[in-house]
Amino acid sequence: MRRISTIRRGANLADDLRRIAAICVEQRVERLVVGLPLHSDGSPSEQGRSTERWAGEIAAALSLPCTYVDERY
Repeated sequence: MRRISTIRRGANLADDLRRIAAICVEQRVERLVVGLPLHSDGSPSEQGRSTERWAGEIAAALSLPCTYVDERY
């Protein structure tokens, strides 16, 4: 797996999508891997739910599968 640096969010979803799409083409990405913030007990956080919605929109727009990784570890 190739690792890409953390990408800071843009002003809106379209900015994020443009930036991520360019990386996906350049790196021939086959799957998105997104850190999922959870509470220390493993339960979903509000930020985690927001992250899932955002990543789902990005993945759908790029027609790529998305895997979530627990950020606690």
